[in-house]
Amino acid sequence: MSLPHTIDNHFIFGYNNVPFSPKTDYVRDKFFCQYSKCNRVPENFKQECIRTAIQVFTQSTMLKRTPYIFLSGGLDSEVVVKAFLDAGLEFKTISFRYANGLSSHEEFYIDTFVDGHGLDHVYYDIDPLWLLSEEASMFCDQSSCMRSELLPHMKLMKYVWDELAGFPIIGSGDLSASKEISKQWLLQDRSLPKYEWLYVEREYVMSWFRFAVANKILGSIRFFKHNPYIVLSMIKEPIMQQCLNDELIYKLSSRSTKTVVYKTHWNDLTNRIKFGGSEQITGMCVDLNRKLSNIYYSDTKWTIPIKEFEKLLSPNV
Repeated sequence: MSLPHTIDNHFIFGYNNVPFSPKTDYVRDKFFCQYSKCNRVPENFKQECIRTAIQVFTQSTMLKRTPYIFLSGGLDSEVVVKAFLDAGLEFKTISFRYANGLSSHEEFYIDTFVDGHGLDHVYYDIDPLWLLSEEASMFCDQSSCMRSELLPHMKLMKYVWDELAGFPIIGSGDLSASKEISKQWLLQDRSLPKYEWLYVEREYVMSWFRFAVANKILGSIRFFKHNPYIVLSMIKEPIMQQCLNDELIYKLSSRSTKTVVYKTHWNDLTNRIKFGGSEQITGMCVDLNRKLSNIYYSDTKWTIPIKEFEKLLSPNV
């Protein structure tokens, strides 16, 4: 089944060069990714976010469903909301909330953002013990999920699709690049530069895609990868180019530079610690993840030199 969550299947993943294939041999199957090329020169990151929001809204309208942006308390999801607001689109926001205040550290940021922008927001309560339930185990089977922290998003995705007639939108898929030792330097020629910047796609994150496909849920599961233009626009941002060209001292990843891009275009965003939502149930998650890793090992990554990736995405002009 092809992936219905990026425009024209511009992003493809699978194993052994077979698009959208499941992983059957957790030792030998080789994870791969594939991306399509832009047909035009992208605008800046903010404009491409707005264009993507309009694209996603149009898809949800065609299905007669309400866009529900998953609001996590992090900057990624806030940028998605900002893009929808800038485009003048109607939408709702939703967040999962652990019982007994176990996600209160994120709720502070969520509530502040919701109140500040007058959003139509709803919380969906989840008992942390649900992570140990038969339903959660079934979700792991459907998605080959080895990170229990991803499971509440799946439950929320299914709730939005089945119960709210909604179109789930998750602010993920943001640019991930890291500075690593060059394989050519390590294995072939020590006269070459020792380090290189790589674009990184982690296998375990595909769990959300696999879950959506298994449950026939349509949505923008990784908003920042919804089309090739939004991906390339982030790479082309001036401060990101400085980072990827090794002009910013001590930078080892693109994460903090991505935040600078966000704040350049939406200067009212506020810095905060990066949370995943499960910090206060870490013990339970660590034990569960150990068990899941033994069943669904999917902790590899696909990489490509960032300059090759930029060229791959760039239009032929």
